[in-house]
Amino acid sequence: MVNFVLTIFLGWTGYARFRKGQIGLGILWLFTFGCFCVGWIVDIVGAYKEYKSGSVSSAPASVRMDMQFYDVVSDFHTKVVGVTFKNDDGTDRQKIISGCVPGQDIIFRPTPTKKYPEAIGVFTTKGKQLGNVNAELASDLIHKYPNNKMKVTISDITGGGDKNYGCNLHVVIYKA
Repeated sequence: MVNFVLTIFLGWTGYARFRKGQIGLGILWLFTFGCFCVGWIVDIVGAYKEYKSGSVSSAPASVRMDMQFYDVVSDFHTKVVGVTFKNDDGTDRQKIISGCVPGQDIIFRPTPTKKYPEAIGVFTTKGKQLGNVNAELASDLIHKYPNNKMKVTISDITGGGDKNYGCNLHVVIYKA
């Protein structure tokens, strides 16, 4: 409810875009009065849908604040592997990564196969797969930190232009 109300009153400033980690769009909204009110209305409708569905994605900021109360076990950066492959549904990981921004929340999800039974996929909060974590890290996450809370965000998008996109992550693992 709070995000819906704040989007109504502050949407023209880019509030909803900044909250989702879309800094570029937030700045655009700020200097164009919510992209001439059209984007502001789109954000209000989106915030209303999140409010009605009780969506968890409307509260990444509260998750960040909650995590401050946990002891940090490990804090490191890593890069996503397999970024040039297509996803099982045919979507292009390069295209997905090109739309990502630093600070964006990421989800790790098990994606086991016969060849890689401990594989962990790297997904956006909307369920789009960017690639995987490397095999050594996947094994560590499964065996050393099976019940630990984690905060994973994009720290950098590399490449572009005539080079393949890459994605670097900031991973913070909290005490179980």
